[in-house]
Amino acid sequence: MEFIKNLHLESVSMPKKIALLAVLILIVAVVLSVIKMVLSNTFGISQGGFGSSIVPSFSYDAYREDYDRSYGVAEGAPNYNATKSLGSSFVPSAMPLPPIPPYPQDVTPGNDAEDFEITSYDALIQANGESSDECASILALKSREDIVFENSTESKTGCSYTFKVENATASEVLAIIKSLNPKSLDENTYTIKRTITGLMSEIDILTKKLASIEATLEQALNAYDEISRIATADKDAESLAKIIDSKVNLIERLSVERINIQNQITTIQRSYSDQLDHLNYTVFTVSVFEQKVVDFEQIGDSWIAELRTFFAGLNTTLQQMTIGILSFLINFAYYALIFVIMLYVAKYGWRMTKTFWNS
Repeated sequence: MEFIKNLHLESVSMPKKIALLAVLILIVAVVLSVIKMVLSNTFGISQGGFGSSIVPSFSYDAYREDYDRSYGVAEGAPNYNATKSLGSSFVPSAMPLPPIPPYPQDVTPGNDAEDFEITSYDALIQANGESSDECASILALKSREDIVFENSTESKTGCSYTFKVENATASEVLAIIKSLNPKSLDENTYTIKRTITGLMSEIDILTKKLASIEATLEQALNAYDEISRIATADKDAESLAKIIDSKVNLIERLSVERINIQNQITTIQRSYSDQLDHLNYTVFTVSVFEQKVVDFEQIGDSWIAELRTFFAGLNTTLQQMTIGILSFLINFAYYALIFVIMLYVAKYGWRMTKTFWNS
């Protein structure tokens, strides 16, 4: 305060006051910029401020929709959160409404769905020692004519096979799988009547559409031939040229459409045949894995992993003790040089200010 009083600002002219204020603002801005730069480089503080953090968003509605789907709650069914907004007198806070079970949407019509059933088995076998014996037992089934292997995967610690068996001998293969004492054996039975009915319907629709296109094409060609004969008899070359051009365009358009429909029918018929083939087989998926009490290979790998972690940490420490210290000294010298320059600037700036003030 005494320093400010000694300046005798009340006797200073307005231009000098404005110049002094501008110099003070510039000095404060430089000092704050240097402090912010030092904090950013030394402590890793962002120049955007201490509170500029990104907070992940959380959508409760999305979570509630996932929860409803997981527990079979019908879409749009009332839940506790919805009824709570209607008032506390509508539903007690301690007794939420039970979820409304969804109406089954995939019910197969008719009473012959069981005639189109397919059964599949998923087996998981745990080998207490080497898994080679169990894998060999499953792989031995490949030589049988009533079994078709579709996928085989083998490794050092296990194997996995997917194969289909004729329905007549499926029980025999299932007994072989059970003799290996599987850890889990899941049976899945479902009907493909809806799929087969849908494919048959598509084939019928496309067949009728193809017949319609062929009939339209034949009728159009006959009509064009008749018109061409009339135009030729009248020697109308211009009309004849237009008729020929229109005929060519029609033939090209209907031919392309006919080829596309024929390709669709072929693809759907192939899918239909595959579905019918599935009715004659039972699918097995068998996986075998090893479960050793003492796995020396795994123990060795864990030692190697720990040694790599140790040497990586040691390397980081050595780098910090050498290159890190050198980098710190260079940065310290850099900021010390800036500080010295700022002192000289402040010193001679103060002298110039005093000279300007007293002038």
